[in-house]
Amino acid sequence: MLQFNFTRIFKIRAVDKPYSFLVKNGLSSNFAHRMARNKLNSCSLPHLEKVCKLLNCTPNDLIEWEPDNEPDNRKYTALQSLKKENKFADIEEITRTIPLDELSILKKLIDERRKKM
Repeated sequence: MLQFNFTRIFKIRAVDKPYSFLVKNGLSSNFAHRMARNKLNSCSLPHLEKVCKLLNCTPNDLIEWEPDNEPDNRKYTALQSLKKENKFADIEEITRTIPLDELSILKKLIDERRKKM
């Protein structure tokens, strides 16, 4: 089943108050409420574009696929790319616990990457 997963991107982007963030950036209270609670079942393209711009992501970052209980989900190979791992869930924990000298190395790598953009 395809579904939105906004919690993942909010965590990655360190948005700890999604509702406030969305309303502050011009989205309606109702939309922000449903989005912040992952209760959004559909989204217009203009809203989706606005959210992607706010969070610097693509629609694929916001949508995930959970395979159902069909015997052979491998036939849906194109959807496999929408299965999300929780790769970034612990990034905050890593940055809090990494030694400062290693954190400066990480910052340097990030700065170099940004210069190339």
